[in-house]
Amino acid sequence: MLSDGRKCDEELDALGLLACQDYNLGNQGNWFFSFRSGFSGFHSRMASLEEHRALVYEWHPNALLPGHERHIAIILFCMDSAFECTVFALNALGQARQPTGFRTVTDEGALRRISPRDVTGTAQTPPLPGWLALFPRFQRHCVDHSALLTLVADNHDVTKHRQSGFAGGKIRSDPPHGFYERLGVPDGHPLRSLIAPMQEILIPLRPKLPMEARSSDLADWTHLERVVEDFRRFINEAVYLAHSDAQAALQLPVSVLRGS
Repeated sequence: MLSDGRKCDEELDALGLLACQDYNLGNQGNWFFSFRSGFSGFHSRMASLEEHRALVYEWHPNALLPGHERHIAIILFCMDSAFECTVFALNALGQARQPTGFRTVTDEGALRRISPRDVTGTAQTPPLPGWLALFPRFQRHCVDHSALLTLVADNHDVTKHRQSGFAGGKIRSDPPHGFYERLGVPDGHPLRSLIAPMQEILIPLRPKLPMEARSSDLADWTHLERVVEDFRRFINEAVYLAHSDAQAALQLPVSVLRGS
């Protein structure tokens, strides 16, 4: 079930299972395992996103300000990877229906080249034709949210390869009644600032700029919590549209799983 309560991810998995049967598309190259493993990765990343978001933004006794950086890096990884896993899964399903329109899952080199760029295209290259043919609404949704996806991917790249992703923000000042007292931290003690969760976390809109080129103008920054909410809405709708597209495009000879 998606975080907005819809079950289109489960329905898409069931559609993939139906598609891989010998009386439908078959399972040449074991594409169904790639499809299901991709969605398993998607679910894992989304669960981890929620876990680490809570560790940064919610009150709990084990939070410490120095630990926020690793949670921020994991949050960025989870969003970037959740989308990539979704693309990987859908590519496997798509190539079962239209082999020339997607990357084959039976070739190591082709597997390495599976990328969100296959869906959205770039300034130099168009999307792979299969995405336009089989997943048109999903593809357009991704293009329409390319700025969000680029922001997530760029900040993930920087935290993965270059430096800390914690550039500042604002801590919360609304502890539950008796929270600090139960921890034995008296009023006015500086440790209170180290234990408090975050209310706002700043991330740069252009994180790959050299440090000296980064502006302190808040217009050049955004808030991680806003990005997380935007990404949740994006990915939930993306999976819904992928399921809707697949239902319309697969044209399976047998529409019900035999023996069920």
